[in-house]
Amino acid sequence: MKVLSTLITKEPQRKRGAGSKLVEWGVQQAKNQNVPAYLEATPSGAPVYEKVGFRKVGERQIDLEEFGFPQPVVLALMAANQE
Repeated sequence: MKVLSTLITKEPQRKRGAGSKLVEWGVQQAKNQNVPAYLEATPSGAPVYEKVGFRKVGERQIDLEEFGFPQPVVLALMAANQE
């Protein structure tokens, strides 16, 4: 099993395509190995994944109040198109 646990682009480097290229590479690796590609995306990350072919298949909430977040964080559960 291959896992990319976290992908973050620093603010000055955003909107330049590096994150999308890394995700596209990972999806291609999954296709080559005939394994599904899926992820959990933050609200700000979900549009990046949709651009490279992921689709939302559900969501989950995480309560992070003890860490200073007053509202639950909602993550999009997303799967890559494997065509």
